[in-house]
Amino acid sequence: MIWYNIPMQIPSNFEKRINKTTDCWLWTGHINHSGYGRYNAKGYQSGYVHRQMFYWLNGYLPDPPNVVGHTCDVRNCVNPNHLVEQTQSENVRQYTDKITECPKGHPYNIANTSVRKSGARRCKACHAEAERQRRGQ
Repeated sequence: MIWYNIPMQIPSNFEKRINKTTDCWLWTGHINHSGYGRYNAKGYQSGYVHRQMFYWLNGYLPDPPNVVGHTCDVRNCVNPNHLVEQTQSENVRQYTDKITECPKGHPYNIANTSVRKSGARRCKACHAEAERQRRGQ
């Protein structure tokens, strides 16, 4: 478990940056280029808001390879009911399992999907088209 010099009570200036009008509690403060909320409390280490919320409510941050993941897949959500400790591979799998089509709209199913050694899925229809183009056919 990783411990940080972060106050155990949720600061009021953190709390007022949360929009609780939906099931996801959306961070309305700074959001980085990847869509994750960031927070910097004066005198404390800055960090991702979902990790800080997890810490304030649980008293620790997970040790690697575990991370704080979102069950809702909304990167700027800080609803404690949506934050879970999981491995990075579980976090990625949870997200990718919800993607049912390749970017070109072909279904990810048994007949049209191959899995690389890395675990990444590949659309067989798109791969076949890329091979035809590569060969000039």
